[in-house]
Amino acid sequence: MNSLDFKISDSDFQPNPGSILLRLLNQIKHTANSFAQTYRLDLDNLKNFLSNQESNFQPIFEALVSHPGIDLRVLFKPDIAEVVDRKFGRISKVATMSAERSKLSARVFERGPEDSKKIPFYTYFDTAVQPTSPFRPELIEQLKYSNGDCDLENSFFNHGHFEDQMTLFLGETNLHWKEPDGRQSVFKASRLSASYKIPFIPHTFTSRSNNPGQILAVTYLGPIANPIFLDTARSHSLDDFCHLIRNYEPSPAPDQPAVITSNVVQTLSSYFEEFQSITLLEGIPDQPNSSIMLLQLARGGKTEQSSKSNHQWLYNISDQTVIFDWDQSSFEMSPGSSIAITPETCYSLKNIGKMTSAIACFSANPGEGDALKQAKRILNFAGPPAISRLLNENCQWFS
Repeated sequence: MNSLDFKISDSDFQPNPGSILLRLLNQIKHTANSFAQTYRLDLDNLKNFLSNQESNFQPIFEALVSHPGIDLRVLFKPDIAEVVDRKFGRISKVATMSAERSKLSARVFERGPEDSKKIPFYTYFDTAVQPTSPFRPELIEQLKYSNGDCDLENSFFNHGHFEDQMTLFLGETNLHWKEPDGRQSVFKASRLSASYKIPFIPHTFTSRSNNPGQILAVTYLGPIANPIFLDTARSHSLDDFCHLIRNYEPSPAPDQPAVITSNVVQTLSSYFEEFQSITLLEGIPDQPNSSIMLLQLARGGKTEQSSKSNHQWLYNISDQTVIFDWDQSSFEMSPGSSIAITPETCYSLKNIGKMTSAIACFSANPGEGDALKQAKRILNFAGPPAISRLLNENCQWFS
């Protein structure tokens, strides 16, 4: 059925649908302007919908259906969400994206204190994604140089986002973030360093090389994305919910930071049998299934894998091609290609190159963890404005 045949009325939406759509655009790292430009939408009409003003949603819906990885169900009331899921869910065990297709999605964003001083700052590239997966992954190039020793202009920082984020650094790159008192902190990452951040922390990335840096920024739906938790939260006023959070026990342990970094430097090597797995990031509070692994395959190496109960996302960070097989299907995973995998999927990887291959493997369960406990960590670190955004998103992830 063509989506043009699916008509939507205002009564079909959840309350405050503009806030929900803003959160969806933040997830896929699009602004209203970039999304309208990509899909040739009327920008004013899109902005009207985001502001919950009178608008024509039909062309916006067409664009959302066309874009990979958007969970359209969250916009609609349950009965309509069920119909949308049945007609447009497009769920399969495995979603793939070639490096060539990823490059076609490139979009450059500028940052700076005012229009006349903005500079090219990031290039975003879409990657493989499943609408029902917790992952919203992107390959990001850092176009701004910084040695990491000095504070950055405030307008270079984003406003943080609703999702948790695991990041794998593919070169000499910096992670900058703001502490609760406004001070700037920095993590000077090397190749295969990794990090994790709780939601709503203002942050940014820069390159320590004159060439663009690269990161795999995998935002994902963590504990606060639990629908039951969100429904409960939105039944309270901001003040009442902040009061509930402050008095919630158990309190987050004092040794649970808002930002976790790992600088385990790894060098690709051929001195092992067919396969080895290296942990690059784990130990995320209350999320035992959230991790980043490095899957290395020697020349001609092969391994059988299973996603078990987790969602997984794979990205080929090496210069060698790997064959990914599942069920009766196969995908040639060339360098820069990516794969999103649903739980309980068995698959195999085979290196057909002449040297060691390396696959980054991100793993998580959607909504895993204590939502109120994470909300308390967010409140302690980012304050009531972040909790307000948790209730109803009111902020594009960067200006």
